[in-house]
Amino acid sequence: PWPGLFTELEAAGGDGVALLSLEPDGVRHELVLNGEARNYEALLDYYRYLQQQPMLKTVVLQTHQVNHQDRDQPIRFRITAHWERAS
Repeated sequence: PWPGLFTELEAAGGDGVALLSLEPDGVRHELVLNGEARNYEALLDYYRYLQQQPMLKTVVLQTHQVNHQDRDQPIRFRITAHWERAS
């Protein structure tokens, strides 16, 4: 399902979120997304967008932390999601 998943993930980011890594697990049909958001609003918008995608199931915000070392104080996050198995 990679083309459809990548299209959904690319469309989700917008200006406020940068996806830093994508760790797929083909056996478990799980994605681990590590990224950075400009602020909490951008992070929540990204999270809600992912929750609404029909290919993604069980989207969970695992961790988030403000980077106080950066003057802009972006928020690092980790989200896991399972993708729908092809029938």
